[in-house]
Amino acid sequence: MKDLKKSHVYLVTSYGADPTGNSDSTEALLAAIADAAKGPSEGFLMKDIKDLGGAQINLEGGKYIISQPLKLPLARAGNLMV
Repeated sequence: MKDLKKSHVYLVTSYGADPTGNSDSTEALLAAIADAAKGPSEGFLMKDIKDLGGAQINLEGGKYIISQPLKLPLARAGNLMV
């Protein structure tokens, strides 16, 4: 099986997110965002902006309960897809 972390895809269910919407997934989503933001850098997109290699946070088509704002800690980072 392909290692999804190495391919820059972060599956929120692997962080404990509940795609059924029965329980709060905020912490899992925040953890996936944090890992994607500090993921492997492949140089720079432009001056001082890291290239995250096309990091993707995959919500896998679920319904998620989010109890607080999701903040993207991506100052000076680029190309993150949710």
